[in-house]
Amino acid sequence: MHGFNIRLYVLLVNQIPNMLQNLCLDFTTLGDLKLVERPGVYTIAPRCFQSIKISLTLYCGKDLPCQSLVSY
Repeated sequence: MHGFNIRLYVLLVNQIPNMLQNLCLDFTTLGDLKLVERPGVYTIAPRCFQSIKISLTLYCGKDLPCQSLVSY
């Protein structure tokens, strides 16, 4: 069994003149991919941005190909 750590860096940009409150980015994983830490809830001021780090771990068998999917 092999385990691979994957880190995603996501940049959320608020391009509207209103504040975005209670913004939650939800990830769904399929296959052998596991979400290590779930992103929190964010508030983004007008014309500002928020960067988010997401950690995933992919587990696959010794001689099997790894196939997984991340959707948001």
